[in-house]
Amino acid sequence: MHPSLWAQLSTAQTSDSMDAAMTSKTQFLQKLQTRSGWPCSRISAPEMEAEMGSLWKACSLLRLRMGKELAADFTDWMQEYRCLLTLEGLQAIVGQCLHRLQELQTVVLEQQQGPWPEERLPRTSLPCGGGTGPTWNPQVLLYSSTHELQTLAALRLRVAMLDQQIHLEKVLMTELLPLMTTQEQLRLPRLALCRAVHSLLCEGGERFLTVLRDEPTD
Repeated sequence: MHPSLWAQLSTAQTSDSMDAAMTSKTQFLQKLQTRSGWPCSRISAPEMEAEMGSLWKACSLLRLRMGKELAADFTDWMQEYRCLLTLEGLQAIVGQCLHRLQELQTVVLEQQQGPWPEERLPRTSLPCGGGTGPTWNPQVLLYSSTHELQTLAALRLRVAMLDQQIHLEKVLMTELLPLMTTQEQLRLPRLALCRAVHSLLCEGGERFLTVLRDEPTD
């Protein structure tokens, strides 16, 4: 990946019109295609190491740029349209990176190369999460298809959603349990409150018990 292209990606400013924005995006993708210079023939171990370092850097820059675009606060539809154009360009770059990963996998299988020795792992590249530890050693992962990457992304999203749900339930528990204790001390009817707490903490708010009476029978 040409360094100047990634510099343009990080600092690019949108144009003043839709036509200019579309033209800018097209020119950028054309430059990316002509200047990438990725080899397609046999590749040596140092070249493979350099390729993986470039892909790790590309991954990090793509995450930063995409996060910046998604966090932007739009004031009109034109800004939102420009953001969509940028995201479309980023999606095209991601597709090229995935395609290059598949090419590298094919080359490795053809050359029947084993795992890289510890001393040959690329140590200067940054992980996608932005870690900068000097002892961090990236692991080279090979995927058989883009479907595996999509499955992995879906599972990571599911884990993130579960983490948020657990955090929310802990907050609700901290706020609601003292309220129930107060209701009990005041000897107020609390069956409805118990049902609400059960629904929020045990059912995720998706189900609400309705078979219980609001008031106990004599």
